Amino acid sequence: MPLSNIEISAELDAKRLVIDPLPNKDQIGPSSLDLRLHPELILPPSQDAVSGINIDPSAPGFSVMRLIRRLGKTETLPPNGHYQLTPKQFLLGKTLEYIELPNHLS
Repeated sequence: MPLSNIEISAELDAKRLVIDPLPNKDQIGPSSLDLRLHPELILPPSQDAVSGINIDPSAPGFSVMRLIRRLGKTETLPPNGHYQLTPKQFLLGKTLEYIELPNHLS
């Protein structure tokens, strides 16, 4: 069951729900919390870009994110905050907020 805005605020006040930086009141909806998109976006490599490359996830120090960053492309959102996705395009993004959820929330 989703939390109400009152319950979200109570969880934040009790420090059971951790969000850094704390959201503004206008980010908390009736049963939602609006997160903001970080300006850095990562476009993973195409299949052609990784064709012929040996990828061994069991190798010591292997990191999917390092591989994606090395072979993919990093884009930065323009100041207006818009990015036009093309059909079938996939990208990775992250939020400006750091979140820790307690076990009783999802």
